[in-house]
Amino acid sequence: MKKIFFLLSIFLSQYSFSQNAYSNYNKCLESIDNEERKAEEALENKWYEETSNPKAVMLACDDHCPKYYCRRHHKQCISYCDCYAQFKIESKSISEKYQTMRSNCEITYKREQEAENAKAERKRKAEEEARKAEEQRKKEEKARLEKEAKENADKEKSNLRSETKKSDGTNGNSDDAAEQETRRRKAEVEAYVAEMERRRQEQRTKDSLENVQMGAAMVASAGAMIAMGDKESSREEEDYEIGTYLKAVLGLGFNSLPVIENDNYYGTYMSISSTTSFPIIQASFQFSAFNRSFITWKLSPYGYFGMNAFDEGTTGTHFCYGGSSSLGFGKKFKLLLQGEYYVRNGSMSMDQFVNYIDSKGTANYSYSTKKYGPGIQLRLGYDVPTEYSLSAFKEELSFMKGENKEIYSFQFKMMAKIVQFVAEFSPDYPSAGDILFPATYKKEKQNLWTFGISVPLTLSYR
Repeated sequence: MKKIFFLLSIFLSQYSFSQNAYSNYNKCLESIDNEERKAEEALENKWYEETSNPKAVMLACDDHCPKYYCRRHHKQCISYCDCYAQFKIESKSISEKYQTMRSNCEITYKREQEAENAKAERKRKAEEEARKAEEQRKKEEKARLEKEAKENADKEKSNLRSETKKSDGTNGNSDDAAEQETRRRKAEVEAYVAEMERRRQEQRTKDSLENVQMGAAMVASAGAMIAMGDKESSREEEDYEIGTYLKAVLGLGFNSLPVIENDNYYGTYMSISSTTSFPIIQASFQFSAFNRSFITWKLSPYGYFGMNAFDEGTTGTHFCYGGSSSLGFGKKFKLLLQGEYYVRNGSMSMDQFVNYIDSKGTANYSYSTKKYGPGIQLRLGYDVPTEYSLSAFKEELSFMKGENKEIYSFQFKMMAKIVQFVAEFSPDYPSAGDILFPATYKKEKQNLWTFGISVPLTLSYR
């Protein structure tokens, strides 16, 4: 299933590149059209001029030159005049020149596509080779552990036989006792190996099911995002030109949240600060008002669903819901005042014997966070206007009430017409969850980070 996730990321990056290449191609054609139009106007001004002479008479016959008045003859020439013939020759030369430039634009566009496809194929092959190498390593590790278990069992049996021979003749029951001890220890080893294999197969089944479920959901979401992007790109108006709009937004992302893990590591029970990382499918609505004014207002309910997919030995589900609101002051450059509220809850379990490590653990969390703080936003670009914003938040976590700890997070956003990108980072973020073994627990610094890419679709605007 890691291969599925990798192919999905290649698919999304290819789509993003194709959109960028196509946009560059259109810009190239548009620039050539503008230059050709200016050249034609300059050619007309070179040969012809408009006149305000009240005595000037436009010819009414069919063989005159329909280009105002000739600068050389100061009248409207007829079609077989040499100046009109020269004008047509130069006009044809301009047309051929800019047609050649259009062909070069198309050649460049195709070369960029071919280069990116080749790059993606090389990356896919490298990932496939790395995956095969990892599978081979695990097979060799399994064989080594099985060999060691067999050698230990044979050694135990040999030791018991030696002890039995030393005590031979002391009484008639010594051989029977040694044989029983040998069988008992062998049964214990076999039971342990069987239990470990059962755990390994059980975890692999859970992993496979979770990978299929999340992979299918992400592929379906990616398809919906592409359809939404194609439809949104057909809208001519830019967001800042619309007074009010309502958008639906769908995206994919990846989260890493600090949590408390309660583990059993080779029979030692402990609680540790750790992180749980997982891909997410995120959705929201974006309502924005007064976009043409100096003060703008935005409101956005938001939620995501995630699973610990594509992480061997780990399963779990994670949810988040809430919303954000902001006031912006300015036009192209804005000062932002923002507030956000989210509820996060989830659970995770892991059994690392799938990687031949006798370690099991769980993590459960449920809490809310309030965030508020300032930010700045800058709109750049003319043909494809893009808004960039950078914000800083102070957070109040529900499970940190009464503790004297300042928590801050930082957020970067990039919002264009058909794509949006968000990244967030918070250093030394508190770990959430229950501490089942406080005697062994020690706080360690963990960081929260998340990023996502999404596509909007305008539902209504005016």
